[in-house]
Amino acid sequence: MNWLELIVEIDATDSEALEDLLLEQGAQALTLNDAGDQPVLEPLPGETPVWPYLRLTALFAEDVDQSNIETVIKDQLSSLFCQWRQLKDRQWERVWLTRFKPKQFGKRLWVVPSGSEPRGGDAVSLLLDPGLAFGTGDHATTDLCLRWLDSAPVTGKRVLDYGHGSGILSIAAHKLGATDVLGIDIDPQAVIAGEDNAARNSVTHNMRFITHDVDETFDLVVANILAKPLMNMARRICAYLTPNGPIALSGLLKEQADEVRHAYSPWIDWRESHELEDWALVSGVRNTRLAE
Repeated sequence: MNWLELIVEIDATDSEALEDLLLEQGAQALTLNDAGDQPVLEPLPGETPVWPYLRLTALFAEDVDQSNIETVIKDQLSSLFCQWRQLKDRQWERVWLTRFKPKQFGKRLWVVPSGSEPRGGDAVSLLLDPGLAFGTGDHATTDLCLRWLDSAPVTGKRVLDYGHGSGILSIAAHKLGATDVLGIDIDPQAVIAGEDNAARNSVTHNMRFITHDVDETFDLVVANILAKPLMNMARRICAYLTPNGPIALSGLLKEQADEVRHAYSPWIDWRESHELEDWALVSGVRNTRLAE
């Protein structure tokens, strides 16, 4: 069976209505990508990032009425230009698989999308599908955190993932040998996403996702948010960490690294920093001065 791919560029404000419309017209699959080369930053907890200008790609059966679909679209969004492309028998599956391939982070960690086989041997595979360039390893800050976790002393430890989003870092920590993992995020949808992704990866035992702070301590903490909330919550986040426990902070631009380190310096002895593209991760260990 052959397929038709429809490509439309739209403002982000129109995307939801157009997605619903295309699904009503028989679209078999939809993808959204950036049409304006604008970066999408790691969001604050509770926020949903989105590009301001999108390229929406819809997959249709070959015998669909193209003219009718274009008429329906332009009745609602008159200024849109529709581009059609034919995909030969099952080529669409190969196209999607080439867009989203397994990706390695550090020595052991792999993020593996649908349609790909988990890695064998000593590899640790996280089964997750790409989303809006955050929470699946596509964004540089998530990449940095995954690489840090791959090299961190996670085995047998209690781990806190503060601002967990999709749960990718929590799942990675569990699969790397953590005995207990807690993800905290103020967005209830993040809790649902974390639980769903954990179930898909068969790591629901000793794995929790919640929306509130707790009175507990952890052997290791990772927080991938943004520089300003990281600095505002410095004391709170450090209070979760046991003495000599490692911590990694990301979601900050390279030029913000010194400011973030300064905010945590009363309680953290800094060790390493890593950079990728315009982003940075800083890491260190908790000292014993938290009560001062």
